[in-house]
Amino acid sequence: MSIKLINRYECKCDRPKCGHTWVTRAETLPKVCPECKREDWNTESSLNEPLTETGRESMLNTLRAHITAGRRPFAMSLENTVTPEDWQWLMSRIS
Repeated sequence: MSIKLINRYECKCDRPKCGHTWVTRAETLPKVCPECKREDWNTESSLNEPLTETGRESMLNTLRAHITAGRRPFAMSLENTVTPEDWQWLMSRIS
């Protein structure tokens, strides 16, 4: 028997009229809410708040671990979970 760790997201649509909750099938954040089909389902969430210095270092270590483990596509899918400035900082340290 083999065991494989599978990374998934538990998501909740922030749209007031929807509020749908679901677990993703893929290891990436969904582009739309499967219920209301809105692309802005997570715009009100706290995922895009700027990272602290400790948060940046933690995210950098997480990205490096995923890339080292051969999960580069998953690591790159995390781009929309941080601000563009934080992502640029992270990518400058990885490359």
